Amino acid sequence: MSAAGRSAAVRRMRDDGAPDAAVRAFLHGYDQLDAGATGLVGDRELEPVAELPALDDLPEAVDADALDRTAVIKLNGGLGTSMGMRGAKSLVEAKDGRSFLELAVQQVLGLRRRHGARLPLVLMNSFSTRGDTLRALGPWGELAVDVPLDFLQHREPKLLAG
Repeated sequence: MSAAGRSAAVRRMRDDGAPDAAVRAFLHGYDQLDAGATGLVGDRELEPVAELPALDDLPEAVDADALDRTAVIKLNGGLGTSMGMRGAKSLVEAKDGRSFLELAVQQVLGLRRRHGARLPLVLMNSFSTRGDTLRALGPWGELAVDVPLDFLQHREPKLLAG
């Protein structure tokens, strides 16, 4: 990218309201790409998990106090355009007429009831998925607690290889 293109990308991010930390992260990633980094992790760098406990071997006890200090944060930013979709992937039917989002909501509400905890569900939305997703949460007024239902991902300019 040219110096002018780099400046234009930063200006676009700032105009969009991106905080300094997001701009710095974008520039760091760009500098890595410009230096030849691919972002890929090679097979030789990976190691298999040596031992993993079976579900039946895990303790059943849940600390309700810990759940009161916990939030379920769900990435909800994908539109699925590469799959020919136009809406949030989380709104696609997953099972028995229920969407992936509905299943997540039901899991969180079930944990709340079972353990008497406030356990918020917080969605990391994109600018494209936010409206549809928040409308879909309408029937679950009891989902709202003392933290927002969502926060937005930052947008980064798309770069063209040149």
